[in-house]
Amino acid sequence: MNTKWKKLYFPLFWEVAFIIGTRLWSIYALYLYFLFFLGILVAYQDSFSMRAWLSSLRSGKKFWIPVFLTGAATYLAYQFKLKFPSLLPMVLDVGIIDIRTTGVVDMFLFAVTFMFMAPFAEELFLRAGLISFADKKKMVATTLLSLILNMLLYADGWVGMVSMALLFLPMTLCYVCTRNKYASLTVHLVYGLCYHMPDFLYAVARMSMR
Repeated sequence: MNTKWKKLYFPLFWEVAFIIGTRLWSIYALYLYFLFFLGILVAYQDSFSMRAWLSSLRSGKKFWIPVFLTGAATYLAYQFKLKFPSLLPMVLDVGIIDIRTTGVVDMFLFAVTFMFMAPFAEELFLRAGLISFADKKKMVATTLLSLILNMLLYADGWVGMVSMALLFLPMTLCYVCTRNKYASLTVHLVYGLCYHMPDFLYAVARMSMR
């Protein structure tokens, strides 16, 4: 068994433990997310190279065209994610894990966890670490597994799972098509900043006015 698969033992165990933890102790979801992403980043710290990322950023059209196309597709997927539950009026609970913040420390922990840690951890583990290009069957199987594990990080109901799978599909396809983890990482990082930064700044502004 090659090193790639051996390296997956801990991350897969860590995700199973995380999934169980968030279902049993959902009130502590924020701290569980932080610990999960921290564990993944430690496990994959040698898989990231700032020099290689900067080289990709400077590589021109070959890098930026897939990034822009994936960014546009992710935006459309996000818009569909917002509207999807309304297409199912009989569904009362979408099934997205609720992340509670209670105070300044939680707010900053949330920002660090989801704007920075999550993109790096998910791309290094669920995309670059998990998806195999050994042959077509393995590529398809590991790509599907990547999407399933990604949606289980954030959803515990079928509507939420479908929504999250569609949201992460463009980033997954970006990695599969380019085989460049820094392309999907760039999109994911920008998405995380665009999605969470407005709420974070609004919360900071509210607290500063108290």
